[in-house]
Amino acid sequence: LMIQQQQEACGLPATLHLQPMHLTAGGEAVSQESLEDPCVTQQRKAEAALQQEQAQLRVAEASAARRNVEQRATAASAAHGPSEAERAARKEHLKRQREALMEKKRLEREAELASFRELNCDSAAARAAERACHGQPPQSPQAEAGRRLAAELRGEVALETQATAEEDAQKAKALEMRRALSRQLKQTLTMSLQ
Repeated sequence: LMIQQQQEACGLPATLHLQPMHLTAGGEAVSQESLEDPCVTQQRKAEAALQQEQAQLRVAEASAARRNVEQRATAASAAHGPSEAERAARKEHLKRQREALMEKKRLEREAELASFRELNCDSAAARAAERACHGQPPQSPQAEAGRRLAAELRGEVALETQATAEEDAQKAKALEMRRALSRQLKQTLTMSLQ
């Protein structure tokens, strides 16, 4: 523990490489490297450089292998199918397409039905005749007036005619009253403006 603290205080690295020193005849310390042949030293340096290159190649191969594994994992997850967000987006897109297609088909059917009705004499007269055959009453006020006229001409004037006559008289009285009120208001207004 004390040695580690001293190393940290002095700034020494955690690992030191020590080599034995040899003394020369003059008493100088010389390393073993300087005593060896320069060819051997160069050979060692070349071997060290070769080992360093091989280590770098191994690291590159390992990182390439790791990237391949990651790519395979990504491809495998993609092969399992789309994500939930992609599925939801596709579902919405297909829903909009379906609604547009159904609306288009509905409009086509309506147009086809209208053309069929035109071709098969589905006119107002034909519809009125059809209603009369089925015993349905006419729907317009003119048809009602025509029905009353036909009943009078056949001599079938009944209580119904008397009730309509009383209603007509009341309507005439109400109309006369409105006219009298409007004349009086008009005179009052013209008098106040003068």
